Amino acid sequence: MAFLRRPGRLLICRPNPIQFGHLGMEMVMALARAREEGSAIAFLRQRPVVNEGPFDLESDEVEIRRLSAPAAAWWRLWWACGTHRGDLADRILDLRIAFWKQVGETARRLVSRPGLSPGAVDRLRRLKTAAREREPERRPRSTPYLKRRLIRTPVRVRFRRDVDQRLVRLAAEVGIARDRPVVTVHAREPGWKRGREVQDKPPSARQYMRDDSTRNADIETFVPAIDYLVERGFTVVRLGDPSMRAVVRPGVIDLALNPRRTPALDVYCLLQSRFLLAGESGPSVVTLLTNTPTLTINATDPVSSYPIRADWLFVPKAVIERATGRQLMLRQMATEQYLAAVRNTTQYEYVSNTPEEILEATVEMLAFLESPPPETDEQRCFRELLARLSIEMAPLHRYVRKWAAHEGFLGDGRVARFYADRYFG
Repeated sequence: MAFLRRPGRLLICRPNPIQFGHLGMEMVMALARAREEGSAIAFLRQRPVVNEGPFDLESDEVEIRRLSAPAAAWWRLWWACGTHRGDLADRILDLRIAFWKQVGETARRLVSRPGLSPGAVDRLRRLKTAAREREPERRPRSTPYLKRRLIRTPVRVRFRRDVDQRLVRLAAEVGIARDRPVVTVHAREPGWKRGREVQDKPPSARQYMRDDSTRNADIETFVPAIDYLVERGFTVVRLGDPSMRAVVRPGVIDLALNPRRTPALDVYCLLQSRFLLAGESGPSVVTLLTNTPTLTINATDPVSSYPIRADWLFVPKAVIERATGRQLMLRQMATEQYLAAVRNTTQYEYVSNTPEEILEATVEMLAFLESPPPETDEQRCFRELLARLSIEMAPLHRYVRKWAAHEGFLGDGRVARFYADRYFG
């Protein structure tokens, strides 16, 4: 995420328009930065955008300005010029690295040829040394993408009055009453990202591949938890997209398949929700913007999923090591061996949480929100292990660095107590 700064203490932020989670994450980081600096902020909206709803939010803590069409066009042009300058600098650096690598490799190959004079051998050795010294170095960065400490304290937001009134009416029309408590749920399915699940490396480097299909889950495993919530007076609102399988149960509003659903209504439901029950997905990150307590289940990456806010819990999937058939304990998930191969399905099998585990986590979450108990030794130890390890791995592992502890801070949330008691190891 990058900013442009305009005279008059105004930050311009261009959030990710493609991925719902990154859109919300970058907007809340921008709001927190503006609050920290005492400046106003304007969001540069790109088209198309995955969800227009967050652009209609306002806050008493940060002045959110809206750019006119000419101003937005100007800033898009300015941003594009800056991006091209950065791309050109990166390409020049790539060429310099490739050139000196080739020089060094050629000198190394030639110096081993028989029949060369001592003078030629000496010159080639000096050329090889010079190439090694002149080759530019890509210094590994250690600053994470997710500025955890920056967004530790929520920035309070709400919809603009006119938008809120419209969404209240729309919510009532689909069966969501404002005076009834709401819990939102989301189970990631293949439809949204089908064919784009494998990331980072070509098929020839299978040992490094991350397969995001490991984040998927079956909504049927949520049913006992959903029924438990409905019995306690909650309206359960299922979020998602029209490619998902239908959920037909008493007390459940399947917003994903409702023809009247709008993207802004998803955000409205998160704002109204007592908490979100979801896996590693866009909505479970947008809750950082809407300040919705979150219970993340079926987590595959303990670092990226580690809860930032104190009213968050998470539960990992069962990770089975294919070579041995053993299930990794939490201690074994907090190791370099595992974090360097997260979601690598050639090394690990990911088994979703059982319906009983999801129900147990839901019961714990409701009790946790009413009266948080002290952190147990296992919960604290797991948090400290992950924080320390993510900092150590950040300079060398790009994906770990992206989500690592920020200024030593990983999060105020916890792994669910029942899970830590059972699987800490």
